Amino acid sequence: MESFLLFTDPYHKQVYQLPTTDRGGDELPVVRGVAMPTDAQFPISVDVFADQGLVYWIDSSARRIVSTHFTANQHSVVAELPEGNTKLTSSASS
Repeated sequence: MESFLLFTDPYHKQVYQLPTTDRGGDELPVVRGVAMPTDAQFPISVDVFADQGLVYWIDSSARRIVSTHFTANQHSVVAELPEGNTKLTSSASS
């Protein structure tokens, strides 16, 4: 698998892949869109697990974490995010 960067474009509702391997000469790298579900709303905060062929990203408007397969048009909701501002509480007494 080639070296690449992933970045999000929430305006266009897309996650993109930019190859970082040197192609030599003046040829610019080709930016590719990662397959996205048709109901994607506002993708942010992307991460990749290349050995699994998966991209994980947060759809902040739908409040969920989604995984997308690199080569197949397969998407899964991994988790639903809580509404509002959540606070961490400590169970230890002081």
